[in-house]
Amino acid sequence: MHPSDQHIDLPANFELTEEFANIHYRMEHTWDNLYITGKAGTGKSTLLSYFRKETAKKVVVLAPTGIAALNVGGVTIHSFFGLPPRLIVPDEVHVLRHQKKLIQNLDTIVIDEISMVRADVLDGINWSLQMHRRNNEPFGGVQMIFIGDLYQLAPVVSDEESKEYFGEFYDGPYFFNADVFSRFRMHIFQLKQIFRQDDPDFIRILNNIRNNELSEDELRELNERYDPTFDIMHQEGYITLSSTNAIANRINVIKLLEIQNKELKYKAKMSGIFEQKKKLWPCDETLSLKKGAQVMMIRNDRERRWVNGSIGTVGSILKDYIEVFINGEMHEVEKETWETIRYEWNQESGKVEA
Repeated sequence: MHPSDQHIDLPANFELTEEFANIHYRMEHTWDNLYITGKAGTGKSTLLSYFRKETAKKVVVLAPTGIAALNVGGVTIHSFFGLPPRLIVPDEVHVLRHQKKLIQNLDTIVIDEISMVRADVLDGINWSLQMHRRNNEPFGGVQMIFIGDLYQLAPVVSDEESKEYFGEFYDGPYFFNADVFSRFRMHIFQLKQIFRQDDPDFIRILNNIRNNELSEDELRELNERYDPTFDIMHQEGYITLSSTNAIANRINVIKLLEIQNKELKYKAKMSGIFEQKKKLWPCDETLSLKKGAQVMMIRNDRERRWVNGSIGTVGSILKDYIEVFINGEMHEVEKETWETIRYEWNQESGKVEA
């Protein structure tokens, strides 16, 4: 995919660090197969955005779920390869006439959130690429770039039949348990520099929790922050981590009703396949807001005024935009566009187009 085919934003303070530059060189100027990993906040998604923006290769970006694909401007693995939503076996992988030219002309496939991809799905991708490209090399000779953190979300294997299947035919459900790895070589790169946090003590505690190496002193340091008298329902600037959407929705409704200001509703406008696929929606179809309501941002701001997860308070509500108080400053927040895409091969231009 040529960079002009899709609008890609990078953070306003983006810096091509030496670490990024070295890995990007391998992505763009070699045909090496890569696994790019790193803990949360090390810039995996930013590196992917930079690669997509600058690449001259014919690239598609895939992800295991609709939300993950939406976040990186890609499509789901199952929709791209026409795979069924169950255990994948060779007989269920077929030539896709509408995708044939596209797949045959690919240089590189990037799979984001690779930790969630099951071994059978990766083998299905391998079989499909070999079939479409008439090439028995692993993945049909396509350069594969895997991005993700194995400490994060694992593959979903919920029923007993599937668990038995992976126990009998694989060494486990993870992507690296796929049969294709018996003759597939990849280079592993671990991003080290953390951008999301700058407190070295907090980073150290987070890393030790992640590695299950938390010391008694660090646990004591964390527990010093515990307040058994804290009442989340009567505090501002905090969120509740809840086990179900119903609990979260109940808290949100109660808190909004407590605010006496006028309520304004913002209804999303949808078109194309977004209209039919509600599970892809990044938030509710209708947002109910009042001045003084607490909100959480769900997308990084291009100018880095806020990030995905920033908490703010609504300062004013107007028809076309709202004002939100975040990190001590009032910001104007306009309407945002979310896109779900598909890839096509343009015979005339010789490009993969999104």
